[in-house]
Amino acid sequence: MAFNIITNPEFRAFIIYLNSQVEEFLAKGAFSVKRWVMRQYHSLKLFTVILVLRKARTKIHISCDLWTSLNLKAILGITTQFINEGGILQSLILGIKEVVREHTGENIAQYVIKVLKDYKIIHNLGYFTIDNALDNDMIITTLSLIL
Repeated sequence: MAFNIITNPEFRAFIIYLNSQVEEFLAKGAFSVKRWVMRQYHSLKLFTVILVLRKARTKIHISCDLWTSLNLKAILGITTQFINEGGILQSLILGIKEVVREHTGENIAQYVIKVLKDYKIIHNLGYFTIDNALDNDMIITTLSLIL
């Protein structure tokens, strides 16, 4: 749902019907909802995901893929797989980024590097899994040179 659902009178009435004491806590507009979501995202990233990654028992392996959404935006998904401190295989989504400019390996690699740096996992990288698209060899070459 779009963040602006919070301004829909029927939606607000439904939420208040479920809990009559919630009205004072409901956001007034989409910007407030976005701010709350982003604050929660950054909090979980900093205090949960980065700590889990730091305690990984294995190298952290990366998978990424680029596709075009229904609204014709190029989207790069970046996930990680590793064995966590409890000995369980874990998979996390690290990023879903809109790729602007050309879809060259060099350009896409910059998005991957930024995510790896944001999560502070460059020192513990394992394998990269990608499909056989033409630019993926250049992504790996670029990552190798930069890292």
